[in-house]
Amino acid sequence: METYESGAYPYPSISYPQKYAGLQTGDTVKEGFTDTFCSIYAGSVIKKIPEKEVDVTHHKLKKGDSAPKFTLINQYEKKVTLSSKKTLLSFHPLAWTSVCEIQMRTLEVKKTIFDELGVIAYGISVDSVPSKKAWAAAMGVSETNLLADFWPHGEVAEKYGLFNADKGISGRANILINADLTIEWVREYEIFQVPDIEEVIKIASG
Repeated sequence: METYESGAYPYPSISYPQKYAGLQTGDTVKEGFTDTFCSIYAGSVIKKIPEKEVDVTHHKLKKGDSAPKFTLINQYEKKVTLSSKKTLLSFHPLAWTSVCEIQMRTLEVKKTIFDELGVIAYGISVDSVPSKKAWAAAMGVSETNLLADFWPHGEVAEKYGLFNADKGISGRANILINADLTIEWVREYEIFQVPDIEEVIKIASG
């Protein structure tokens, strides 16, 4: 019988079925679910597994640190460079996944508010430019720049202390950068957690 790590199942959010939220060690999964980062099989038993140490870049940026400069390509195959403007870097693991889609769609929905606050929002992942282009079109994201940190693979994520070398992806995080290119705010999230966009807006408004 399949087993499933109790510490890894999707936490309740708008992107995952609520029925998974209350699973405990020893419970049996009645209905399966599959996404890029997990597969839960019907009939599986939740098995308690100690948390594993994840190999994420060791250096972490904090408020007041200088933001590493970068130039990446967006979904329109145009170069985008971090500039002296208030900027939100919204790192996500991979395109074509449900939580990442919500994260990027939310940036697009809130673009008018970000414009009013003078904040430029960028979505960043390790996917290639063609993947970003197709994904943006599929989601209807046209006003928000989706940047490809593809090659050197995950270089920008690594500079910001977010690259997961074991999986070859970045962690999920929002980083707010001041116009003087110093870090204002950093929030990292669990892999299945949808970032709270209202929290981001509140911080950006402060």
